Amino acid sequence: MQEGEMLMTTRLFFTKGQSRVLAVMLSLAMIFGSSLSAVAALPPSLKTVPTPEPVNLGLYLNNTGVLNAQGFPIPTQAAKDAAIALGKALFWDMQVGSDGQACASCHFQAGADNRFRNQINPGLNAGDVTFQVAGPNLRVFAADFPFTQPVLPDEPVDPVDNPLVRSINDVMSSMGVFFTAFVDIIIGANAGPGFPDLGTFTPDPVFHVNAKNTRRVEPRNTPTTINAVFNFSNFWDGRARNIFNGVNPFGELDPDARIFVNDAGPGLTPEIARIPDASLASQAVGPPLSDFEMSFAGRTFPDLGNKMLQAALQPLAGQPVAADDSVFGLPNAVGVNLVDPVDGLLSGAANPITPGENLYVTLIKQAFQPRYWDSAATVILPVAGGTQVFTQMEANFSLFWGLAVQLYEATLRSDDTKFDQFLEGTATLTSVETRGMNIFFSGGSRCAECHFGPEFTDHSVAVIRGGVPATPPFFLPDNAIEVGDAEVTPLNPTNQALFDQGIYNIAVRPTAEDIGRGGNAPSGFPLAFSRLALLKAAGTLPAAIANFVPNLPPGAVTRTAVDGAFKVPGLRNVDLTGPYMHNGGMSTLMQVVEFYTRGGNFRAENADNLDQELKDTIGKLQNDLGKKRALVAFLRTLTDNRVKIQSAPFDHPTLFVPRGNGKKSPAGVITENVILLPATGRNGDAANPLRPFLGLNPQRP
Repeated sequence: MQEGEMLMTTRLFFTKGQSRVLAVMLSLAMIFGSSLSAVAALPPSLKTVPTPEPVNLGLYLNNTGVLNAQGFPIPTQAAKDAAIALGKALFWDMQVGSDGQACASCHFQAGADNRFRNQINPGLNAGDVTFQVAGPNLRVFAADFPFTQPVLPDEPVDPVDNPLVRSINDVMSSMGVFFTAFVDIIIGANAGPGFPDLGTFTPDPVFHVNAKNTRRVEPRNTPTTINAVFNFSNFWDGRARNIFNGVNPFGELDPDARIFVNDAGPGLTPEIARIPDASLASQAVGPPLSDFEMSFAGRTFPDLGNKMLQAALQPLAGQPVAADDSVFGLPNAVGVNLVDPVDGLLSGAANPITPGENLYVTLIKQAFQPRYWDSAATVILPVAGGTQVFTQMEANFSLFWGLAVQLYEATLRSDDTKFDQFLEGTATLTSVETRGMNIFFSGGSRCAECHFGPEFTDHSVAVIRGGVPATPPFFLPDNAIEVGDAEVTPLNPTNQALFDQGIYNIAVRPTAEDIGRGGNAPSGFPLAFSRLALLKAAGTLPAAIANFVPNLPPGAVTRTAVDGAFKVPGLRNVDLTGPYMHNGGMSTLMQVVEFYTRGGNFRAENADNLDQELKDTIGKLQNDLGKKRALVAFLRTLTDNRVKIQSAPFDHPTLFVPRGNGKKSPAGVITENVILLPATGRNGDAANPLRPFLGLNPQRP
């Protein structure tokens, strides 16, 4: 054992605020039944962590009539099973996108995206429209990474002693739709994969080759969906709120969002939905309407419901499904085979549950309470170019979509890694992996200060809720805001600031290029809990929002450190989820370790918001290749083999994803090659395991 390392027996997780440390330790002790000394050592296996679930889920799903401890009805298992089947089908169905994009089109590689052609955004969040790494429909190479690189990768960046030799504000992300204005849904025809919407070609000022549009690329790297259920909020900036409003990602920050209920009166009644610990539902309803990701510009969720619920549509049409798919094939929780022997799922006349009915309609009825779908009354809602009449089921499609996708993604728990098995006493780490583990948790690396607990993130539901279930009526979290040390700067002479728990500025790129958590919701209200709490304390926040905002910590200062801050991601399966960071600017785990070893890239420029865990170079890793390699070796023990071979619950239908050479002419003609991802059944495909980004060795600098 070397200097700076220790065996994991009694180490405490000291973080920005000591009161937060004690609260978290007590919370984890409550959750795991551990003593403080045990909590202070290695975390337990993720198998010991309950899957977060909304306490009021039974208000929306069919329920047993029995109340839980918070006074809400408990959903039936049959309703949850139907919702999971609905969510998995919707997640993988290419017909959801306006031109063939499924949710899975950007989340097929360990829940993330490892494509390398037409995956560059020029830095639109920084106001830059010029490509530096690779232009539209071009590919990246290993030599293009990292996007930010000093002369000496282990040493602090300094304009004189260690200047940057490369500094690129491009973002490596995921391609989405061709820029097109939405016109309408096609009714009465089923074109199979990519069942298109009607749209009008719109010249894209950024993503084009000559006069032809290319697929647009999103402005931030694609996070993994696996284990995302443990995050308190989702998206890099946390804009997918913990509280789902049934309509869009912004939860309580959109006080006007309404769903429609049948309360036995005339017509439909608009109703407010506030569903806690449902940030995956909040996240799920964002991409289907994004004109960068899955939708022609101007499509609404009722439009999407109108498309996906029509009688002619077959779920997953043109996408073969394995006969032994863990959700759709037998045996399964639904109790009937749903797999069409040719492709897709059994629907319409072949529907095994309700013959003659679209299977999506059937699963909604099996999962959700009739008051959200059974009315013959209609509702008139705004659409592109005017208004349109929708059924209640169409009008509430965002509610069904969000909760169903959340319940499906909640099954994507990768809790059987080599590290979990080691914690359970059923596997042994190598000497190098053990050394890396000790460095990670106690060897001066400070990795575990933010990558905390079994989830490997301190933006988890367990940490922020403090081990206490969401409590009605406002479901306020205990540990959403922390007071921590901050760097004294000319603009901020105080040495403390408010941080949003688990969302930090770590100086990957200059703050001004992407303010992240410092941004606002479309309603104009800030995303950051700390800024919302200040408005609440000043009495300037509307009650409809303030009621759901946590109070300031005792003795809190008024300075905030949230600009340029991004969510701490979990590290499970990190070997397979490159490229890394919110800008996708690092291609290997060794590049990530070197970034932290030098203490970030733009510490001086980001001083006003900098996470003080980076105030010094992290760990005693400088110029010690053995320690860095050991740390990478440990990180690789966080891979779940089921994810790697795509076995249950990570099995999936066939998917066709764009290769990155697509073009759309002004006449609307698309020319494009695709990558075929064959279906896997519950046993996966051990012959073709997933590989790291670009097939690179994770130890490659």
